[in-house]
Amino acid sequence: FGMGTQDVYILEKFSPKKIDGLDVTWKHVELARRRAERFKCGDRVEFHHGTATKIPFPDGYFSNVMSIEAPEHFDTRQMFFEESYRVLKPGGVIGIADYTLKREPRNFIEKAVLGAVVSLWKVPQDNVYSTETYRQRLAKVGYKNIDIQEVGALTIPGYYYEQKRPEVKAELAKIRGFVAGRLGFIIDIFLFQAYQYGLLEYILVHAEKK
Repeated sequence: FGMGTQDVYILEKFSPKKIDGLDVTWKHVELARRRAERFKCGDRVEFHHGTATKIPFPDGYFSNVMSIEAPEHFDTRQMFFEESYRVLKPGGVIGIADYTLKREPRNFIEKAVLGAVVSLWKVPQDNVYSTETYRQRLAKVGYKNIDIQEVGALTIPGYYYEQKRPEVKAELAKIRGFVAGRLGFIIDIFLFQAYQYGLLEYILVHAEKK
């Protein structure tokens, strides 16, 4: 859940009965819990420390599972697919925003750029695959009615130029620290370059557990 911003938004916009957020980074948990206190919604939004590859909830617990720009980091994404399927109720829905490999690199420069993104961004090699492979892996777990939209052109450039703004850099440095904040932007540069080379795609995923 990162800083918990989308959870508070979803609560206010769609009024679910309860949201349980899970994040492996303690600092994120602490920041998100403070956000919930600030918005006085701690009784309906609960932030937990844990890993998405071993979700600490029983089978069939959730009606919906959502993960935004995190599955590429999970070690592995496949384990998350299996765990998300386990904790969903029959008829439950998973929604994901994620990255896939648009095509294989064709030369040394493209290999170097993609390698930098994978290494600096902490993406396990097992998670580097195409949109079609993504679909196949979801189906193998048991998901049905899989819909994947490739929307990189609508997301990646806008994200990159927003992250370039001095105000955004300063705010991220406050949250992550000066070094981590600057490192984050270096990763963004490589990511944007990989996108411009046609190596990366940004996807929105909807699938159901039957």
